[in-house]
Amino acid sequence: MSKRATAVQASKQSTPIKIVGADGLAGRTQELFDLIARRAFEIFESKGNTHGSDLEDWFRAESELLVPFRLGIADGDGAVIVRAKLQGFTAKDLEIGIEPRRLTIAGQREVKDGGSTTAPSAESGAKRILRIVDLPVEVNAERITATLQDDVLQVEMRKAVPTLESIPEPKTAPAVQSQY
Repeated sequence: MSKRATAVQASKQSTPIKIVGADGLAGRTQELFDLIARRAFEIFESKGNTHGSDLEDWFRAESELLVPFRLGIADGDGAVIVRAKLQGFTAKDLEIGIEPRRLTIAGQREVKDGGSTTAPSAESGAKRILRIVDLPVEVNAERITATLQDDVLQVEMRKAVPTLESIPEPKTAPAVQSQY
């Protein structure tokens, strides 16, 4: 009985997620796009190189390689909060990339194959996640927290405060000379 209480209590703790800058996930994202492209091409070839279904092939490749997940965005007074249900992923499997108007969620979980743990391969099924989210407002990339608790990722990003330099100067219409 006490083991069960301990397990429930342990799941109540939130675990911080690794946050990287704008370029931090570029390599991983490109690698994943290349993997999807290769799989889409394999699907194309398996259908006799028949043209006209490239998007269908791409979406099928994505569905084979990526784990689908639900995501919600809340735009509050001072922050934007993104929540995602990421079943089976741990904090060490995830990385968050942040830009002023974009959030990237990437993850790769290890696959247990007959007791041994291996990194996912293209043949191992959908063990990766990738979602690039355009944010409704600009956020401060230095004021962000990301935690995972009970398979729910929560990313809280403070909104950027506009500076005088970021506010455009008002333009006045050129003076029109009257012909009268």
